[in-house]
Amino acid sequence: MGGSVTKSPVARYLKVSAVLLLLSTAIGCGSRTRSTSLVGSPRGDREIHVIVENQNFYDVRVYYCRGSHAVRLGAVSSSSQREFSFPWTGSELQLMVDFIGAGQLLYIPVSVTPGESIVFRIGATMHNRAGSMTCGM
Repeated sequence: MGGSVTKSPVARYLKVSAVLLLLSTAIGCGSRTRSTSLVGSPRGDREIHVIVENQNFYDVRVYYCRGSHAVRLGAVSSSSQREFSFPWTGSELQLMVDFIGAGQLLYIPVSVTPGESIVFRIGATMHNRAGSMTCGM
């Protein structure tokens, strides 16, 4: 997400919303919001929070890419949701989903800064696009 730095919170929100709407339409990804936990307490300064909503009938294992390495976050059962928090110092988060029994799918990176939350939706038919993929591709 290149371009000029946007200082207005409304303009940043609109820009982020437009990009994420495009991503969710194109690949079934979700939205992003400023981070507060579900009970309202602030997140750690160096952590990001990822809520994975698995709308697929396959169970999945979720990873994030750190360079060419996949770091496992955990498993999410079919038609369920799970939350993950982990330390983050990068600028772009790229998630990889392993549909158990159907292959992997690598998602387009999204800009994220420590202290933010991501809602990541795995669509019901996303397993149809799965293949053999690795981080760093």
